[in-house]
Amino acid sequence: MNIRFSTAAAANVIKYFECLANVANVCVGFVVLLELPLPTALPQTVANKSLLYHPRIIADVQRVLSARPNAALVQQLCSALRQTNTDHM
Repeated sequence: MNIRFSTAAAANVIKYFECLANVANVCVGFVVLLELPLPTALPQTVANKSLLYHPRIIADVQRVLSARPNAALVQQLCSALRQTNTDHM
């Protein structure tokens, strides 16, 4: 049996199979995502609720906080913070 398709019908069949292939790829990707482990916190950070995770950082923070305020530095920091994009935070 010899079946003939018009060019438009053949194009529609190709589009249909491309769509099926895309759906299959999405499904496979979703199955892979289901198999991945969920992100968890590092063990050393679970009990420690501080961002100061290293003794040197703690010492630097204490040094900066105990220093005299620097008006020029404050202005530069404020300017930098105003220009920082927070759309994706």
